Formats: sequence, C-alpha cells, structure tokens
Amino acid sequence: MANNFFKRTYGHTLILLTFLLCFPVITAFNLLAETHQAIYTDDFEGYVNTYQLQKAYSHWEDGANLEVTLDRTHGDGAGNALQIRVVGPNSVDGQKSGSIFHSLPLFNRNWTGAAGVAFWLSNPSDNVLWLTFNFKEAHNEYWSVTPGSPLFLSDEDGLYIQSECQYGNLVIPAQFTGRVVIPFTSFSVPEWNTARGDFELQTRSIESFAVGITLNNDYPRTFYFDTFEVLGGEDVPAFIQGETVIRVPDSGEHRETYNIQNISTLQDKVGSWDVISQSYRTVTIDQDGVLNIPAGSVNETIFVEYDIGQDTDNTVVRLPIFLVSEKGLEDESTRNNPGNDVPSALLEKSDYDRFSEDFETWALENRPLFVTISVFLVVLVIYTLSVFQNKLK
Repeated sequence: MANNFFKRTYGHTLILLTFLLCFPVITAFNLLAETHQAIYTDDFEGYVNTYQLQKAYSHWEDGANLEVTLDRTHGDGAGNALQIRVVGPNSVDGQKSGSIFHSLPLFNRNWTGAAGVAFWLSNPSDNVLWLTFNFKEAHNEYWSVTPGSPLFLSDEDGLYIQSECQYGNLVIPAQFTGRVVIPFTSFSVPEWNTARGDFELQTRSIESFAVGITLNNDYPRTFYFDTFEVLGGEDVPAFIQGETVIRVPDSGEHRETYNIQNISTLQDKVGSWDVISQSYRTVTIDQDGVLNIPAGSVNETIFVEYDIGQDTDNTVVRLPIFLVSEKGLEDESTRNNPGNDVPSALLEKSDYDRFSEDFETWALENRPLFVTISVFLVVLVIYTLSVFQNKLK
C-alpha cells in the first residue's frame, strides 16, 4: 500500500515537474512572438517578380522619372527589397518631385492602436537623400510629415538618433543604412490636401501610403526600401524636446533645459540623461535634463542622450546639438541640418546585448525550428524522468 502511495505521489510530482518545465518555454516563446509585433508589415517577400511589385507599388507618372524594381541582394536581410532608381526630372514638364504609392489591401487598412511608422532604408550615395512620406485615410484627408517635427534614424545596433523634418522632407544622410522611424505626432494635414475631412487622424481605415523624393541635381541615383511597419506605442521611441542650436556666451556659462516626450503611456519609465562631447571643456547635464555649457564651447556638435535602461529592452535616444558663438550663427547650412554626421555617432553595444538581440532575431525568424527544439527538449526531459521512474519500480 505504501508502495502504491509512493507511485501515485511520484506520478503527481512528474506531472508537476513537466508543467514547470514546459511553462517557461511556452512563456518565452509567447514573449518572443509578441516582441516587435507590428500592426502591419510589408517586407516584400510576397512578391515574386518586378511586374507583380509594380502592380502594388505604383509610380506617379506626372512626377519625376522613377523606376521601381524588385531587388534580391540589397535589402535588410536575406530576401527581397524595393529598389528605387531616380532617373531624372519628368521629361514633359521638368517636375523634380516624384513618388511611389501603395494602395493597401482591405484587410490591412485598420491601423487602430498605431503610434508611428518605420521602414528600412539604404542610401549608398555620397549625397543626402531628401524623402517625403504621407498616407491617406479612406475617403478623407492626407497626412504628411510636419516641418520641424521629430523623426529617428537607427542603425543595426538600435540606437535612435533624433532628427528633424526639413521643409516637409526626411533628410537621410549620405551612406546611411538603417531604420527610419516617424511618430504619428509628427504628421499633420498638409496644405496641398484636397480631401475634405475633420483634421482628426482616424487610423481605423487607412487607404494608402506613399514614399516621395525631391531631386537636387544629384541624379541618376539608386536607393533601397524594405520592411515597412506600422508600430504600436511601445515600439516608437520617446523624443527629446529642446533646442538643437545653442548660442554659447564668450564668458560664464549657458544653461538649457531638455524634456522627454513619451509617445505612449507604455513608455512611462524613469530614464537617465547623459551628454556626449569631444570638447576639452566640461559640458554636463543633470538628471533634471538641465544642460550646462561653459563659455568657449563653440563650433562643436554635442549629443544629449536619454536612456531608458530599466530592463533588457532599454531604448537610447540621442539628439545632436550644435554649439555656436553668441555673436551669431556662422554657418546657416549647419543650423538647418546639425545631424549630418549622425551615423558616425552611433555607439557599439556590448557583446551580451548583441548576443541577446541576435538570439531574439533568430528565434523570431525561425519560429517553427525554435518550437521544435523546445518541444524536443521537453519530451527529452519527460522521457528521462520516465526512465528514472521505471527504475524505481
């Protein structure tokens, strides 16, 4: 009788151990599946040839001369990408603005819960690329990026460099390769909009979106567009509010206050401020976001940085700031675009961070294999425990 009681107790224990072993694996898989789960994604893997791609991504024929083809070698990974070749102005009227627009399938038009858009871009040219981006509500207004509004440039390490929209354009640096992230707070109804609406963003029914380019006598040229995503609030970085050009006095010091603006309540976490400067003079920032700049720190680009580092998915946002003499701005072009050296400012991540991100990416891209391996390990543990149980009988 005691032996039967032992067997029943051991059987219950085996079931409990199996559950405890399976639960972390299932939980980990669910967390991985939820990570970076975009509301809508087009990674161009569903297109088999250029003809099919051109049916989905149409060239505005009255605009600049652009050629769209399916590329299989220059995307953000192994797979397809959208190649856009800028041939030149429109041959009829010389129009130097062009665009590629995409009409969304009916089942992909509900962007409810979205807080921004992101796409991967490669600009292999030695010239800056001037892009535009807009989308259209069904039977309603167009929405385009607002001049002076924030956007983010991020490379493969995931550090977000904050930039500004210039005259309705996204200024993409030369030789840039990485993600472009635009919060919905950076969009507004443009002056050229002809649709009559209520000026209220309604994400439940988005009809189309378009990527445009402004030619600056830098054609012909080619760039690559891949992995377009509509992001939820937790995936859009908070942005830094404050001056990007500061006039420094000849004596004493200058103080400037910066604030962090969350896109979503999901981002309400306490972070830390830091400043990066190559100057021999000490530029500091306290944890209230107050930047202290000593006299003489001029003609230099510094970076104010905000790091939300409470968990493994910490987000780092960096804002370029140009310091000039109090007597005036010496270079107007620098004031208009102080972040041209953005890519060189990206910092390296630790080996642990790289391993974690690589493993997460691998698990997401190979979900069937990941699940198979996980199930195999669970079955192996159960089998081992069963063998051990038989030996006790």
